[in-house]
Amino acid sequence: MKKRADGRYCKQILIGYHENGKRKLKTIYGRTIKEIEKKEREFRFELENGLINNNLNITLKDWSLIWLKTYKCNLSNNTYTMYANALNTHIIPYFNDQEIINIKSVQVQQLLNQLISEKHTRTAEIVRLTLKQIFKQAKVNGYITKDIMETIKTVEHQTKEKHILSDSEKYFIDVAELAPKQKIFLYIMLYAGLRRGETLALVIDDIDLVNRTITVNKSLYFNGNQSDIKSPKSQAGYRTIPIIDKLFNELSVYLNNLKGNRLFSMSNGKYMTKSSYRKFWAGIEKTLNQVSGTNIAFTPHICRHTYATSLYYSKVDIKTAQYLLGHSSLKMTLEIYTHLDKKQISYEVDKLNKYISQSKISQCQDQV
Repeated sequence: MKKRADGRYCKQILIGYHENGKRKLKTIYGRTIKEIEKKEREFRFELENGLINNNLNITLKDWSLIWLKTYKCNLSNNTYTMYANALNTHIIPYFNDQEIINIKSVQVQQLLNQLISEKHTRTAEIVRLTLKQIFKQAKVNGYITKDIMETIKTVEHQTKEKHILSDSEKYFIDVAELAPKQKIFLYIMLYAGLRRGETLALVIDDIDLVNRTITVNKSLYFNGNQSDIKSPKSQAGYRTIPIIDKLFNELSVYLNNLKGNRLFSMSNGKYMTKSSYRKFWAGIEKTLNQVSGTNIAFTPHICRHTYATSLYYSKVDIKTAQYLLGHSSLKMTLEIYTHLDKKQISYEVDKLNKYISQSKISQCQDQV
């Protein structure tokens, strides 16, 4: 034990040896000798009773990379990339080589507050979610005895209201001079509700014009610039979608003139790469904005969300909507329906106000 320049006492406890033979030490600090002795007793008790792991020198950086490789290896490419970006861009640079056992909750909260102050609330929530899982697994594996993330405040992220294509915007799609491949790409998402990756992965065998159905059993994702085909993330992703009349007519013509097996291939017959898809979508956006005379930020998900809205206003029950949209959780569909319920209530109130203001009662009051 020795006294430091700041007046505190410190003591190092031998807890084992590294693979290279060097001693593995745990340093404890205290304002008094009595405090040091108390902390040493508590530490030795936890160590002897298996409450802590003697590999106390592991850094947050080293453990987080182990966690990512071990517990997130089977995720979809997009989800894995989300966690990796949170680690490499925010978490690791912020904590540097700090040992995970020495990180305090105040440090985590400060990191989140910093991101929020910079208006990166969504990023802050992803960082919080990532750290929560890292510390939880660190406790399970014995690297820490206390999970500091249990005290961290949840970051409230206000999601922007998703745009829904109006009737006039749908009309622009109908009349725009789009290439057949561009138009049918929009139609499948707009009138069958497929995700972008599900649409890009379609082949002729997925389309049944006799029974008027589209079978969804795979999705295309980008790995760098290259594309790969994967199975749906959940069982709910496997589904058979009815082809409505609006889509059937266009799709029939498109398939009759299609060369090759893939609905949305490049000129060489292969699935689109990321760069070829970006060029493909940029052409769609440019044409739609030219015909509408606006600068609408068209996205593939807007088409899918418009389909979900159509299900609601068509009074399709929520369980059927969940199946058609491929949602693994009813909660996801319920959020859409609940939001539209609120908008519908507002619309009905407006109608009520209009009716009352035009009623004979209001007219009589005006005369009085």
